[in-house]
Amino acid sequence: MDNNELDSKVSNLLRVGRLVEAKQLIEDELDARSPASPDEMQSIVSLYNALGLPRVERLTDVRKRALRARMKSHPDYDWWEKFFARVSRSPFLMGKTSTWRATFDWLMNPRNLQKVIEGNYDPPRSSGLSESEEAAFRMSRVG
Repeated sequence: MDNNELDSKVSNLLRVGRLVEAKQLIEDELDARSPASPDEMQSIVSLYNALGLPRVERLTDVRKRALRARMKSHPDYDWWEKFFARVSRSPFLMGKTSTWRATFDWLMNPRNLQKVIEGNYDPPRSSGLSESEEAAFRMSRVG
């Protein structure tokens, strides 16, 4: 998205009082402009596709922007392996409790990603991670 298009979208959001969404759009666009190699992004998409959730067939510009923004906060491939392992252990996210299932786009939404990290969708007993893995995962989300 070029600067004029960004300005226009932000202005429209601000005009209708959607400050939080305008801020998120700006942050996502700035993050999207940071470097993340196509190979790194494809590796993360491959982790997601291995879950058996609705496949990412095409990494659109919107998806690239969202993924780059999340990679800025979580650049480590190991973090993504743990994140998707946590997703795979959630009956809700995997569609085992209803017809709804998490999608890549849903998981890349910063609010939803944070809820997954915080264990909101973990099975009632535990995340399935060992105590040390859980501690490492929670510490990796700081910052």
